[in-house]
Amino acid sequence: MQKYMLISLVLISLAAYSIASEPQKNKISWEQYKEQLSVNLARQSGEASVKEMMHTICSMRGLDSFKANEIGTNVWQDVRELEVRVLLKCIKDLTQMIPAEIDPKDYPVLNVAPPPETGLPSGVSLNPQGGTNLPRIIQLPAGVSPSDIKDPVLRKQYERQIEENKKKAERCTQYSEIRREIDPLTTRAMEYIAASYSVPRSDISELKSLLETSGLKIEICESILHTVQKKVHPEG
Repeated sequence: MQKYMLISLVLISLAAYSIASEPQKNKISWEQYKEQLSVNLARQSGEASVKEMMHTICSMRGLDSFKANEIGTNVWQDVRELEVRVLLKCIKDLTQMIPAEIDPKDYPVLNVAPPPETGLPSGVSLNPQGGTNLPRIIQLPAGVSPSDIKDPVLRKQYERQIEENKKKAERCTQYSEIRREIDPLTTRAMEYIAASYSVPRSDISELKSLLETSGLKIEICESILHTVQKKVHPEG
């Protein structure tokens, strides 16, 4: 439930920024708008917050204006290149905020199992060559309270394992929250770029050049380019 609430909040924020930016769009000239884009482009990586980049991504106005015949092709092409440069920079900065993927072996467990020695009678240890001569070992169940372990050394070891598992859970939660915040923004930016180069005068060669110098991961560049080519040449 919490996961879907967070996703909904991000989507609502995206919509709110889109609506809030509309009145501003009509108050400045295209030259002023291009100056704003240039300022965004000049920002150092890491200088803008996620919220600021959300505003930037949702404030793009060129494509809608071109579709509505409010600007000519020449102006649109200049604006488009600037917008896409800014969006590619946003995508790069956003993706750099995402921590490294968590190795499956570092995933937390629901309940930590206590050390196997906790199932042995006092004074008996496990035989590394092949178990013990006892007929049966009854190990304490996973998730058992540390206070149920009488041996202080084993109890301490179990408490450390519980703490390590807690840290793993916190890392996974943090990773998921960051992805839920950033992924919708990068998707929106990629969709805008693809749509911008799918209208007449698409200039795929220009897009390729921008992608090649963007510093983005190859899979992101290929995804954008593939989407554009599919829209421009649907039967290709």
